[in-house]
Amino acid sequence: MRVSVDKLITFLGGKICAKQYRITFFVLIGVPSTLNYIPLDSVTSASPNLIPYPSWEANQVPPQPQDQCDTLTTTYRIKADSCDRLWVLDAGTTGLESTTKQICPYAIHVFDLRTDRRIRKYQLRPEDIQPGTFITNIAIDVGKSCEDTFLYASDQLAYGLLSYSWERNTSWRARHGFFFPDPLLGKSSSTRLSVNFRILLRETLILPIPLNYIPLDSVTSASPNLIPYPSWEANQVPPQPQDQCDTLTTTYRIKADSCDRLWVLDAGTTGLESTTKQICPYAIHVFDLRTDRRIRKYQLRPEDIQPGTFITNIAIDVGKSCEDTFLYASDQLAYGLLSYSWERNTSWRARHGFFFPDPLLGKSSSTRLSVNFRILL
Repeated sequence: MRVSVDKLITFLGGKICAKQYRITFFVLIGVPSTLNYIPLDSVTSASPNLIPYPSWEANQVPPQPQDQCDTLTTTYRIKADSCDRLWVLDAGTTGLESTTKQICPYAIHVFDLRTDRRIRKYQLRPEDIQPGTFITNIAIDVGKSCEDTFLYASDQLAYGLLSYSWERNTSWRARHGFFFPDPLLGKSSSTRLSVNFRILLRETLILPIPLNYIPLDSVTSASPNLIPYPSWEANQVPPQPQDQCDTLTTTYRIKADSCDRLWVLDAGTTGLESTTKQICPYAIHVFDLRTDRRIRKYQLRPEDIQPGTFITNIAIDVGKSCEDTFLYASDQLAYGLLSYSWERNTSWRARHGFFFPDPLLGKSSSTRLSVNFRILL
């Protein structure tokens, strides 16, 4: 599938799974397929074709209203788990911003990566969704078996946490004061906390700690205390301007890798929306989860950041060793892909027409292409 000049496309993100790079798009005017992939065993220097996943038909919205919600609409977030399943969060919308239309409920599609067949579809319950709901990310937690799997989804604008149980095939919504700009506005409800569960909070002018955790060996029915990670001091912005960028400011995205490292993307901002202030550059903090000590901090280079940069997600790709690790970050509003190499301790920005609303507005730049280079755009 080639995308021509009359197609309007917004790149959302991608994931590596089953030797394919999965790519998701908003469904806008003329966008033919919301979930696509590129085979990694057919790398060429030419712009690659995007192949609809799992099929062309699964990405088409039927004309009959009663059938429209059975296919994929807008695959807003995707995650692959250790059970060879691809989890797809479908926002059920078409359009973008002022043109957005909710034609279907939020839904979870799960595909078997060995057969490329959908094995489950679940629509979130009406009570899971609130006015203004905007789900910004999902996490998959596989327990002792593939049946013991939970999906967690963060509702950034309606201040809640959505959970789904594969075994029970049901979902529920959790509320807590710390999901709100003012922590005293919310009340907690019971939820299941997993081994890898970290509560990620965006810092506002009121919220004191951007990165917290809950000890799993002391879970009670009472509202749990959030403990600053790795310490209270590491989450405080010093009063001296020359020291302000050494601590955590706003931990916008986090990921744990197979080398027991926690990767934290720090946006370097305070406030929210109209009150946002950029007090530090974007930075990557990496913590050793065995010692809870920060082992590296890297500030993105000025040339990596463009006017309007807004990083919506990060992915960690560990190669043959822990040294051979790359972080990828999608810049949704400045239309680019940021990459960071752990081994080389450097970053760079990639551009390509397919990152732009009009694909012909962008030109590709030279990138690192190798067997382990996962981003093929």
